Amino acid sequence: MQFSRKALNARWAWTSGMAIVLLLVLNLLDGALKAKTGFGTVSLQGIGSGWSIRLIVDHWTSPPDAVLAGFLLGFDFLLIPLYGAALFFGSLAAIDRFAPKSGRLQRILALLALARSARRSAMRWRMGSSFTCSPMLPRT
Repeated sequence: MQFSRKALNARWAWTSGMAIVLLLVLNLLDGALKAKTGFGTVSLQGIGSGWSIRLIVDHWTSPPDAVLAGFLLGFDFLLIPLYGAALFFGSLAAIDRFAPKSGRLQRILALLALARSARRSAMRWRMGSSFTCSPMLPRT
């Protein structure tokens, strides 16, 4: 895929700016949910059992809170591809800035970006595979 430097910088700026704006909106609405119910969608991160999820979701039983929580969870999944695109265009811009000519440095930077992405994916997989739904079930 070939981009001119101007087009690459424009796409990087656009996707980064939109990701920042959406993240701010997400945090603002999540803060409102947390202020109203005591738990926000960010509270779901890092919990270790299904009972903890049940405890948090039970606080969102009123219809306006349930709608806001559902909207925030869906909105978060809409933010993920935009954030990924911003990181992709940012890595292309960094390679273009630091290694404008094809050569060894450009290949090294591309491999470092790929290794970082693989490390993050492996870390997410490990976190997801160690989650148990109930404290009574053994970890596999």
